[in-house]
Amino acid sequence: MKHINTIGKRELAAVTSVLESGTLSGFNASWGERFLGGPKVQELEYSICKQFSVKHAIAVNSWSSGLLIAVGSLQLEPGDEIIVSPWNMCSTVTSILQWLCVPVFCDIEQNTFSIDPDKLELCITNRSRAIILNDMHGRPTDFDKIKAIADKHNLKIISDSAQTIGAVYKGRPSGTLADIGGFSFNWHKHIHCGEGGVLVTNDSSVAERLQLLRNHAEGAVENTQQSLANMIGFNFRLTEIQAAILCEQLHKLPCTIKRRQQSAKRFNAVFEKYFGYITIPKHTEDWSNVYCSYPLLFNDPDMRNSIYEQMLAKGFPVNKKFSRGCVHLLPVFQAKSAYGSTQIPWSLNANTQNYSRGTCPVAEKLEQNYFVDICMETEYDNQDCEILENICINTIGSA
Repeated sequence: MKHINTIGKRELAAVTSVLESGTLSGFNASWGERFLGGPKVQELEYSICKQFSVKHAIAVNSWSSGLLIAVGSLQLEPGDEIIVSPWNMCSTVTSILQWLCVPVFCDIEQNTFSIDPDKLELCITNRSRAIILNDMHGRPTDFDKIKAIADKHNLKIISDSAQTIGAVYKGRPSGTLADIGGFSFNWHKHIHCGEGGVLVTNDSSVAERLQLLRNHAEGAVENTQQSLANMIGFNFRLTEIQAAILCEQLHKLPCTIKRRQQSAKRFNAVFEKYFGYITIPKHTEDWSNVYCSYPLLFNDPDMRNSIYEQMLAKGFPVNKKFSRGCVHLLPVFQAKSAYGSTQIPWSLNANTQNYSRGTCPVAEKLEQNYFVDICMETEYDNQDCEILENICINTIGSA
């Protein structure tokens, strides 16, 4: 096992150039040529637009920041509902709470770990306004099915494609199909600058709202035709050093994806022998998989636990749940307590939200009994796969 370090001489040279320029941030929080950032930030945004065939890219200091202003840009009312998956990073869901809106959890498909389209309409009410659709573990979700339902009910879609940069869905780049999408540049993603993110959209009005919210919107609205609604802005600006690193990292994305896919291919050769005991990541012709991680599902909890413990003992970076586990079971949602003792935003909505255990049975079942996730920021060779083969033989028997 070898950790993949994508930072090299090109990034070092790019950072040195920025340091020598003396311009570590090009932003100014008032209208003018510096409102949109310095030359490296703007170069990065232009490159992303070109590489992913979108009209607008808005770089931010983290993907959590990006999600927060994506929700803010929708101009929602307090108490409005946004449908979201429980199989998620908690910041995806708390971005809803921070605009005083109410999360509604839709259970997941077992094979994609994303929102189940067959369960989505059951979650839609008179207060539904949007869906945050997350692509999980490197594989895009079935966007067209979700889009058809969203259009039917006039719902906006935010695509949380933090884990699928470079993936393709039916010939189109993941993250670019929704009203707003975007990617994470956190340290364990395919490309990174330590922390960072980018939003993408083809809607110019939405893009302007995102740019405003990124950079102290409330102080810069005098020269825009945008509504003042939800225009409480932030300092979510990316630095010139981070942008310089990412400009170089973008060139490395195809190679990084290929290395992860090669490791996944080696894993497939081991685990597909145990069909009926272990389910490997789903593959289809319409969806590419860039393997942000390599999720496994076991048909028996004891087998799951045994193989997990053996992999851990051999030094494999593995987890038995995604992030903090099912988000709806976290204390903030169980207590419905986010802002003191007020029960805001739930008190602003007449619909009763049930976050109890059993609300999302598929996600809960997988986390409790069947799921193991292998980190893919490590490169795996044939020797590592021989170790995995022996673990499977010890636990299941010869295939």
